[in-house]
Parts: sequence; C-alpha cells; structure tokens
Amino acid sequence: MELLTPEQAKKEVKKYDHEGMVHTTWTMLTPFVYHICNCTVKDCTVLKAREEMGVKTLWKGEYMARINLEECNGCRDCMRMCNFGAIRYSLSMEKCDVNTLKCWGCGICRAECRHEAITMVDRNTIPALANVW
Repeated sequence: MELLTPEQAKKEVKKYDHEGMVHTTWTMLTPFVYHICNCTVKDCTVLKAREEMGVKTLWKGEYMARINLEECNGCRDCMRMCNFGAIRYSLSMEKCDVNTLKCWGCGICRAECRHEAITMVDRNTIPALANVW
C-alpha cells in the first residue's frame, strides 16, 4: 500500500486527467471510500458494461461539462479527450458543445481545455438531467 499526501494525490490526478483517465470512487458502506480507480472506457470492464450494454454498474457524476462559447476557440482538444463521445464540433460556429445526455461529468475535457472555456455545473440545475444518472 502506498500513502500519498494530498498534494501528491492532486498531482497524480492531474496527470491522469491529461492521460484521459476517468476517476471513479468505490465505496463499501458510503461514505467510506475503499478504492479510487483511474482508467478509460476502453480499458474498464465496468464502464464498458454501462456504455455498451446499459448495465447500471456506475452512476454519472453530480456535475456535467458546459462550454462557454465565447471562450472556446474550436481547437477540439476536449472532444479528442472525451471518453463518452459527449463533445461535438459545429462547423458553422467553429466551436465545441456538450451533448448533455452523454456527459458523465468526469471533467477530463475541463482539464484538457487550455482556454478555460469549460466549467462543471450541477446536473440538478438542468431540468432535463435532474434524474439522468
């Protein structure tokens, strides 16, 4: 077992963000965390089961990505990093946008955006998503 300081853990998570890894927290009896996993949809059996077969093994995050169109320069870095295909590019606007129903709220796109055009918003503030987990 390896113990990390909070600073070391934050540094590792940022590194994993830029590698496109999704972070999941596993509990036995909530709120006690027994495991934090960092992987991609392609590598994770549990995420694959949810995405490909609809088996509700994991739940979406409490937040979802929102792109500020005034700040987005259309570079598509966020789109390339999204494990869930939730970011689309508009040729007419030359900007990216989030498909809210596909977004898992992992924040990988926000971590990758060099222009700070992406924020995370509470899923419950969007009526169509309030009960989509």
